[in-house]
Amino acid sequence: MSTNKSVACKMQLLSKGIAIDDSVIQNYDQDFIEKRSAYGIQDPSKYLALRVPQELIIMPDELVCAININPKSNTVLKYDIGKREYYVESDTFTCVVTFPKRPLFYSKQLQSDPSTRVNQIISMYGGHCVGAFLVRNCWFEKNGVCHFCSLCNNHGNRNDFYNIINSDVLVESIEIALQEEYPITQIILNGGNLASLNDNFEFYAERITAVRIMLDRNKRTDVELHLIVSPPKDFEKIEALRNLNIKVAMNTEVYDDNLFEKYCPGKSKHIGHGHLFNALRKAVDVVGTENVFSILVGGLEPIDSLTWGISSMIADGIIPVINVLHIDPDTLMNSDQHPSFEYIMEAGRLLQKAYTQLSPTFRPFYLNCGRNSLDTEAYRKLFY
Repeated sequence: MSTNKSVACKMQLLSKGIAIDDSVIQNYDQDFIEKRSAYGIQDPSKYLALRVPQELIIMPDELVCAININPKSNTVLKYDIGKREYYVESDTFTCVVTFPKRPLFYSKQLQSDPSTRVNQIISMYGGHCVGAFLVRNCWFEKNGVCHFCSLCNNHGNRNDFYNIINSDVLVESIEIALQEEYPITQIILNGGNLASLNDNFEFYAERITAVRIMLDRNKRTDVELHLIVSPPKDFEKIEALRNLNIKVAMNTEVYDDNLFEKYCPGKSKHIGHGHLFNALRKAVDVVGTENVFSILVGGLEPIDSLTWGISSMIADGIIPVINVLHIDPDTLMNSDQHPSFEYIMEAGRLLQKAYTQLSPTFRPFYLNCGRNSLDTEAYRKLFY
């Protein structure tokens, strides 16, 4: 079976990570966006103080891919000084790449607080998405942390993101970003969990509502609004999302209930796998068909289980998303194996097959910006 070269490059990078040649570190253009970590730490500590790329864009198909640094990887990001060209090189292929431009708003200050820069509140994700990580702590960090989560490893590292973002600051920051001529196509709000699931949901619902009001006021119908949130205990609270014209994700992480308990012990005990799926079904009723998503972490469960999970979600009107597992330093999975290239390719084909069952108006959650996600590639039918 033939494989699109750009897809093969991305799947290799998601499986093995990428080494960065000194030629890139010494010549990384100031006009390109730099890696900043509002939440997880993906890279060895020596790279945290260096100006390195956040993600790359694989040409000519313009596929966005994460830069998860692995110095031992045989796939290397290099820079050709003569051609002034960046490229990824492995034993079997070479791909020309580029990077998203650094937006001007990264250096702007808030009018309400000139001591705060906009990029302390929001970041660009994948070159097209404004992302805001609203709570930089999670109750589950000390109450059954998810084994793949590196949020806690970020605490104490040198960064200046806000720990909790209120609605006013959030709206002001996004509004400044949207004033710039930059290819922003979506906004995603997410973050850690508060102790009370009902309070947590209300916290996020308040902020997504405030952003919706701002987008409507500015007539920005060209920008999609997305929310990633844990379900409330009381499903009636989901009604707050009705008529907001948003896409919402509640992430099940793993379809297999036993593996969910293994890898997400806190969520398994205090939310419950069945509760998550029931909340997703309720959300379909509230925000509409093809507007409700759930991420499965590709690599946590066998392909057979992943297949059942994708089929079950599609049958319930829930759109599956596969984000490929990356093994971050100092997590509970630190010594585990990365998913293989073959596994990731098969997962992508499963997702592509599922997406063909959806209507022509369907759009994936991370359209053209998912650096660890397979949904854009599946949507574009690039898994041959």
